[in-house]
Amino acid sequence: MEAVDRLEFEIKRQIDASKRCVFKVEEFQRAQDDELLLLAIQNLVHRQQLAHIGEGLYAKARENLITGNVMLDAEGGFAQVCAEALTLLNIKWQPSKAQRDYDSNLSNQIPTRAVFAVQGKRYPAIRFGKLRIQYEESL
Repeated sequence: MEAVDRLEFEIKRQIDASKRCVFKVEEFQRAQDDELLLLAIQNLVHRQQLAHIGEGLYAKARENLITGNVMLDAEGGFAQVCAEALTLLNIKWQPSKAQRDYDSNLSNQIPTRAVFAVQGKRYPAIRFGKLRIQYEESL
């Protein structure tokens, strides 16, 4: 158990030192034993310090002080986490047409969903709780 605790401490220190919110599991593979790594990550998820958002993807998380539920620790919320994840996966993306129209003052409708236009055929499933990334026709 000591090896898991040490690895968990190292992972926590790494995510705390980073300005990013999203991480791939490969970034934490300092251990020779994949089972130890997964156990350490599961412990951090259980302690609400990481959130599993997709296949091999984790985001910084914290406890909501009002509800006590886990929430993403990202200033821009789920949309920021999705944008970081797409960038981390080397997927070319841009905001949705609705977001671009709002940013250009062509619309006063505030986009509320995480919708992205992506280039290519890879559409990773990113989700957190009831939130899911959505895609529109590619660039």
